[in-house]
Amino acid sequence: MDEDIIGMIDESMKIKEGEIIKGKVVKVTGGDVLVDVGLKSEGIIPSSEFKKTTVPDVGDEVLVLLEKIENDEGMVVLSKEKADIMHVWNTVRESYEAGGYVEGKIVKTVKGGFQVDLGGINSFLPGSQVDFQPVSPEDYIGTIHNFKILKLSEGRKNIVISRRAILEEDMEKKREETWQKVEKGAILEGKVKNITDYGAFIDLGGVDGLLHIGDITWGRLSHASEVLKIGDTVKVLVLDCDREQQRIALGRKHLSPHPWEDIDKKYKVGSIVTGKAVSITDYGAFVELEPGVEGLVHISEFSWTQKVRKPSEFISLGDIVEVKILSVDKEQQRMSLSIRSLVENPWVGATERHPVGSSVKGIIRKFTNYGAFVELEDGIEGLLHIKDISWTKRISHPADELKSGQEIECKVLSIDQETHRLSVGLKQIEEDPLKKFVEEHAIGDIIPDAIITRVLDKGIVVDIGVEGFVPYSQMQDPPSELRRRYSIGDKIAVRLIEINEEKRRLIFSQSGYEPLLEKEKGKPKIKREDEEEKVAKEMKVEIVADKEKEVEIAADKEKEVEIAADKEMKVEIAADKEKVVEIAADKEKEVEIVADKKKVGTAKKKVKGKKKDKAKVKKEDRDKDVKKDKGKKKIIGKKSIKDKEEDKEKKKVKKKKVDVKKKKDLEEDKKTKGRKKSKEKGETEDKKKPKKSKKKTSKIKAKKKE
Repeated sequence: MDEDIIGMIDESMKIKEGEIIKGKVVKVTGGDVLVDVGLKSEGIIPSSEFKKTTVPDVGDEVLVLLEKIENDEGMVVLSKEKADIMHVWNTVRESYEAGGYVEGKIVKTVKGGFQVDLGGINSFLPGSQVDFQPVSPEDYIGTIHNFKILKLSEGRKNIVISRRAILEEDMEKKREETWQKVEKGAILEGKVKNITDYGAFIDLGGVDGLLHIGDITWGRLSHASEVLKIGDTVKVLVLDCDREQQRIALGRKHLSPHPWEDIDKKYKVGSIVTGKAVSITDYGAFVELEPGVEGLVHISEFSWTQKVRKPSEFISLGDIVEVKILSVDKEQQRMSLSIRSLVENPWVGATERHPVGSSVKGIIRKFTNYGAFVELEDGIEGLLHIKDISWTKRISHPADELKSGQEIECKVLSIDQETHRLSVGLKQIEEDPLKKFVEEHAIGDIIPDAIITRVLDKGIVVDIGVEGFVPYSQMQDPPSELRRRYSIGDKIAVRLIEINEEKRRLIFSQSGYEPLLEKEKGKPKIKREDEEEKVAKEMKVEIVADKEKEVEIAADKEKEVEIAADKEMKVEIAADKEKVVEIAADKEKEVEIVADKKKVGTAKKKVKGKKKDKAKVKKEDRDKDVKKDKGKKKIIGKKSIKDKEEDKEKKKVKKKKVDVKKKKDLEEDKKTKGRKKSKEKGETEDKKKPKKSKKKTSKIKAKKKE
């Protein structure tokens, strides 16, 4: 008995306050639990401290914190809650030192992140340490995860944890496993992580690969989102890989056979198929028959009859159209399609149905500035040019004479079945009035009732069944009297003087036809050809005379210009002479002024000398005879110096006058030389000018007399 007591005392001596010890539940009451820890009394622990576990039963062992061995009442003070917290701190410290993980529950959001419960201890989880990408708080509150301790401060009770660090470690392991699988030609499975304009990134398990938009499908794609969505699981083929640069190129379309491999079996030339318009250009439209198989409908293959300028006016993107296969090139992967080939070509046999020269009926469909288009039948239109509408009228626009939808009868002028072009004429239905007029009239005939249709500055236009022109040179009245004397609708008598069938031109004359008629009475009629030759000769003679007159007028003008130039030269020379004379006079005046100034200076010097001489004379009277002699010598010396200075000044004046004369002579020599040169130039120009031959002048006079 004594030994047991001694053993208990020894054990109690080993237990220290602040340590976690084991205890045994002795009794459980309504709100308390009695725990025996081997001391002289039991400790009472409130049942509310057993939060994580249920309230223990009698005989169960529990870990408790010994706060005090004996309080004022002699009882042992124990705490289950503090024991749990201390236990958590110990495990947290051990895991922090060892680099391990701790489990915790995300409780709520705080500024900059989340608050996490690590089993009774609160810790801080930054928002950037939750996942690789930003997250929404609602998805994580209340969830339990493993965390890695980044920072631990027991004094401040501060713990910073990270979930992303664990994910990165797991990702690194996955990367290593994935890179062992990645090789060129390998087929892998991954998830669509991100979609861009140029493709999609596929997560292969810690490693991302690029699936380019051109490698997704054999068909045409404007954006990868048309086929893929984020989170989709896809199978891909490794096209290329570089572990050093962490790059992987993937392909999806390569897992299916190329659509052009058996294109000959699927699509044969001449067959009719349906497709979708996927692209429209200026030269046509591309139609997709299946993913990866496209054909071009050229702009010329849209319609037999319509001129399609923009394919977008005929077809739109996304339209389902029916086309006919014209050709297939497997090597170049090209296919040409046609829409118009679905209908028969209306131009086949058009030359037999509408031969050149035949009369046809058509409906006017549209106008242009140069004519109108006439529809002869469905799909065949002909051009009625503006010059083929009327023989006589001058039409500025076809709409002035025709109406849209009007039915007309016309004649086929030309037809080209290959280029699908046909031209028709409206005036060709009737006989050409010019030919009829030429057949019925000859040069010299007088038309008494020509109607004036226009009055111009150059003459008047008349209507005699066809249009003719009377120039003012062939009128009785001068040009200034034309508009006052004549008006539209007046009738005048004219005489035919010229016919030009190629240019469709008739020239008439009004002046002088009456005397000609009186002279020609009783004379036999001259043949039309002879009369035309006479008129032509007369016209040539007049033209030659007019040209010679123009040459003479031009020569006279040149002479007048030369005379005016000579007069200007003479005026300039006279002005130059006057200037030279004025300059010489100015210089002479300057010389005279300088001479006068010098004379005044010498006179002043003489006066001063005389004054000095008088003073010296007075002194000499007082002094001795010797001094008088010395004074006389000095005066003589001074006089000789003054004479020398005057001589020098005179010489200088003479030299200046000589220099002025020399300059005048030089200037006159230069002017005379300039005159000689100008005369020589004039003579050479006169020699170069062609002299009129006496023979030509005599011929001109003879022609005028005739």
